[in-house]
Amino acid sequence: EYETLEGQTRTIQLEGELSRAAQHEMDHDRGVLILDHVSLDEMSNDIMRMLESRGHEERMLRAYERYISDPMTA
Repeated sequence: EYETLEGQTRTIQLEGELSRAAQHEMDHDRGVLILDHVSLDEMSNDIMRMLESRGHEERMLRAYERYISDPMTA
């Protein structure tokens, strides 16, 4: 769902690469970066691990949260 500039609520359904791009941008709105989708152990660079360590666990949890509404029950 999104809200138009006029304040109207609209719903769209995205698939494929467009849905991936939209999710990527929504992640940025929530402060999530691509590195927040992997654990610190999976990062091969010690400098990246050090830079990402502060707050990484919280951002990683946020990265995997999804707000899904069921239009059949809404």
